[in-house]
Amino acid sequence: MTSEYKLTDEFFRNFRFRILSRTVPLMLVAIGGGWYIAGAPTDLIVLAVLSAFVLVGLPLTLGRTLNRQVKSYRTFCIQLDERFIAREQDGHARIEIALQEVTSLVEVPGKAIAVRGNGPHQTIALPATLERFDELRAQLAKIRPIEAKPAKQTLLLSYASGLGAIFCMIVFYRAETLVTIMAFGTLLIAGLIACGVLVFRSPHIDRRTKRGLWVGGMVIASIAARMWFALSHG
Repeated sequence: MTSEYKLTDEFFRNFRFRILSRTVPLMLVAIGGGWYIAGAPTDLIVLAVLSAFVLVGLPLTLGRTLNRQVKSYRTFCIQLDERFIAREQDGHARIEIALQEVTSLVEVPGKAIAVRGNGPHQTIALPATLERFDELRAQLAKIRPIEAKPAKQTLLLSYASGLGAIFCMIVFYRAETLVTIMAFGTLLIAGLIACGVLVFRSPHIDRRTKRGLWVGGMVIASIAARMWFALSHG
């Protein structure tokens, strides 16, 4: 008999705050960085139009994205029986791990349990906000011992990586020397390609997000074009 576990209302009460706390600060810094790269407009009409676009467009975009994510997580479901553990979620590839292939169970107390299988993408995260989480944990403990680990500072890591990428973009587009342009351009292209490959291959990223990877291709083309221009006119 297959048991199913879905997310509780507690998860959704804090969901929007968690997402906004990770994205809004970086988006505002990115917008400021873009203005610095292009040069702040001196025309008051242009400044008013751009400000209105940011103030109206940003909340609308974030609102639609959050609603889509909430709708997707409403379908999040963990399935467990005597043969396998699996994760089902609309827009995501199904992840299924045979119980005999579970290689480790790692728990961050009060946060989640990570179930890892043999493959590189064979990982299922079980949030502590799942219904009947204690029952699920007890069933997993029968498979193999659960190892406790301290929580990672994921919020600080996301801020650091995001700010680092913005800094590299500012340096690249404001640079005047060929060495700086080529060094930071190469770093940005390599980073964007690596991130794109990770996103495309990850079963934890929804298909709609993966279809948006073409935006990264446009950014890479823009960087490559500036590098080519610098080389040909250097």
